[in-house]
Amino acid sequence: MVRKGGRIVGAAVIASLIGAPGWAKTDYQSGIWNLLRAGGFSFSQNGESGAQIAGSIIAGGRHYEIWLYSYEGTTGTRHGHYNILIFERTGKGLSYFGNYSVDGGPVRIHGQVIKFDYGKEDVGAGYPPAKRGDEIVFDKDGPPPVILLNGEFHWLEPAAHHVGAWHAMEVGNFNGVTDVNARIWSIGSIKADGRVFQIWSYAWKQTPWMKNAPYKQEQYKVLVFEERGKTLSYLGNYEREDVAFRVEGRTIKFDLPKSGRPPGYLQADPGEGIVFDDKGPPSEARVNWETRRFTK
Repeated sequence: MVRKGGRIVGAAVIASLIGAPGWAKTDYQSGIWNLLRAGGFSFSQNGESGAQIAGSIIAGGRHYEIWLYSYEGTTGTRHGHYNILIFERTGKGLSYFGNYSVDGGPVRIHGQVIKFDYGKEDVGAGYPPAKRGDEIVFDKDGPPPVILLNGEFHWLEPAAHHVGAWHAMEVGNFNGVTDVNARIWSIGSIKADGRVFQIWSYAWKQTPWMKNAPYKQEQYKVLVFEERGKTLSYLGNYEREDVAFRVEGRTIKFDLPKSGRPPGYLQADPGEGIVFDDKGPPSEARVNWETRRFTK
């Protein structure tokens, strides 16, 4: 157990996220800052942001570097923001992997564990693979997607969710959730009047499941992108059920349940697909007796 004001022991590294003295003056146009910028991590460049390496973790045969990020916000309304930054080292190269937003307590790294010092014994239970609420435990899959620190859940924000198709969705004002619980994958493409549309699947399930949550904890969508030269532009999406679907010619076909018709519904045609025309995706389509509108 790390005590408040504890010393560095062996290979462990103890540091404070709150304005640790001795942090070097930052060049925001070099080093890890360029990696963070490319990975979609937002930071202030006015001298109030700082970062310091805390140590490294080897898990699942991969080498991770752990950095501490602090934004003090001394200009205007004062507020602090602190993160655990995770980079992956491959040979001589370093790439930004993701981050957790955390509080400003000191931490130490030992083995595959990032340990927080809250200055108290009662920190509650952790979220597996962690046993206690004062640690982040890496395993064969690397950093966990969800952590529970001092009674509060925190989610990993992957850098991968800010590049490629994710970046196109961000620029195109996608209306869904893009945290670590969200997944996207390519289904196929549709050609119409010289245009090429890429069809992707999107699924989001809240983990951990929140009891009595005031919002829907699952989302499923059909995503539509357009290839424009070497770039990908996000156009919009259709809501869907949690069923498989595929592309056949200009039609998106769904594997609908055999008995999914709402009681008392008189319309005979359930609608089993979304049919593109020369203008591209239709503004709305009927799938499983419901109208699905094309939205951002």
